[in-house]
Amino acid sequence: MTGTGGQHCRNIHKETWRIINATHLLVDTLLLADKELKQQFSIDNIYLKDASGNIMKNKFNAPIHSAAYTQQYNRKLKGMVEKQMRLAIIATANFWYTAWMNAGKPDLSDLHPVNQTERNEGKLKKEIKLFKLGKLINAKSEKEF
Repeated sequence: MTGTGGQHCRNIHKETWRIINATHLLVDTLLLADKELKQQFSIDNIYLKDASGNIMKNKFNAPIHSAAYTQQYNRKLKGMVEKQMRLAIIATANFWYTAWMNAGKPDLSDLHPVNQTERNEGKLKKEIKLFKLGKLINAKSEKEF
């Protein structure tokens, strides 16, 4: 289950562990990039602060990094986060496809009501229009939709 979407996964457990192991190999790169950047940024420039000067936190009580820090972190990782998100999307599609195949390829044509499908089609057309105007970030071609 590697490569393009729509592939049947013959061994789900093996593929799951392959993904976990491949992702784990990236830990050192992430931690080293973070360590190097924290040496380059002052503590005042790493995190967002509120009006009182306190470090802002998200809903999980973790500090929120500044835009400057996160932009540098992304550059240092050379698009690793986006690549991992794309791989996660492909893996999810492949797992769903495998589940459908293992279920005997049931007919899914009545899964969505017509009005919902039409509503989604309108959103897709809007996203393609934004892409053509250069306003949809990180999309490289219409085939990605």
